[in-house]
Amino acid sequence: MRRLPVPLRENPVKAAIKAGKLSVGTMVFETFSHGLPRVLATTGAEFAIYDMEHSGASLETIRAMMAASRGPSPVPMVRVPATEYHFMAGALDAGALGLMIPMVESRQQAERIAEATKYPPVGRRGAAFGFAHDDYERGDVAAKVLALNERTMILAQIESERGLANVDEIAAVDGIDVLWVGHFDLTNFLGIPAQFDNPIFLRAIDRVIEVANKHGKTAGINADDVATCAKWIDRGFRMIAYSSDLRLIANGLSDGVARTRAHRATVVGVPVSNSVARPPISVSQSRTPQDSTGPQSAMAFRGRAVDPPSSKISQILDVLGLVRQAKPDSLLTVKSSRVKATDHVATRLNIRVQTVLDKYDRQLGLEAGQFDQLVLDWIAESDTGLRDALDAGVASTRRDADLAAIAHFFSRSAG
Repeated sequence: MRRLPVPLRENPVKAAIKAGKLSVGTMVFETFSHGLPRVLATTGAEFAIYDMEHSGASLETIRAMMAASRGPSPVPMVRVPATEYHFMAGALDAGALGLMIPMVESRQQAERIAEATKYPPVGRRGAAFGFAHDDYERGDVAAKVLALNERTMILAQIESERGLANVDEIAAVDGIDVLWVGHFDLTNFLGIPAQFDNPIFLRAIDRVIEVANKHGKTAGINADDVATCAKWIDRGFRMIAYSSDLRLIANGLSDGVARTRAHRATVVGVPVSNSVARPPISVSQSRTPQDSTGPQSAMAFRGRAVDPPSSKISQILDVLGLVRQAKPDSLLTVKSSRVKATDHVATRLNIRVQTVLDKYDRQLGLEAGQFDQLVLDWIAESDTGLRDALDAGVASTRRDADLAAIAHFFSRSAG
């Protein structure tokens, strides 16, 4: 006796956004592991967009990921590398329930996309049944056509000045479900690379949201942190790709490593077992490295030993740690209120501190060296003696190498 065919998988994300609900997922660029969809299913992510545009992933890789998504998994979608028919049809035949299409710039282009991704009589997608996209099942082809047309969703990326100019016409095309802001490309084409708080960019995304609402479509966008997600949701976006596998791994691991190592910096001068010994940095007139073998706890200052005020040093470590992790909001809080933030302390500070601060200058839009002066002013307000000690100090033990790096930096900045 032949068993009844298993019903085709539905697309709850499409149903949710049609109802005006929020849908949150992520993007995948690197970790094309067969276990990933099952892992993502444990997170609550509602969709996963597997990238072909920038990752170099092949259709064979996409086929494997779609197969791995047949169990518990977020709704599998694919960003194709271009609008050619074979990319779109291939990803759908592999089992993708949705497609993200880059660089949609005109009504004609949107119409071709809609036509290529839907079966007749709605579109002109080529038919192949009993394959991956219908779970290799037999059954009524007419019913499958209706179900597959209904579940397939198209995310048209608005990421250029041309797409923005024609967004109203693009949104009017039946078969386009989501207007997805390609935020990096859009700022590039608007002449404001990566300036996501620039009024020009904000007006542009407001236009996309307005048009999406007008045509009963959904506006979508990427965001790398919860604060940005909240900002975009408040603005009117209802489909959010929270970060990506690359950033989630890098951010999660770096945060864990920094927090684990931060225990050293919370108590300056306490040795860390199994740490790599580093020679201290001298900030004497010659500023040449000095070797030391004696476990001393004081800094040399004007020919006498000076015990450094550890609370202030800890605060400086906090500040530089925040700089290293590029947390401007937290950093300004520390500077203005003198609040310690030891959870964000980064250790191993005998790196090229000036390079880090220069990078922070650029991120905050300051002139070169302005942030250096902010920190120096902060120290001067708090403890001029510490400033002098740091200007001339020599950390004479390996365990004080971090402190020596700070002293070295401030002596150069002051000079």
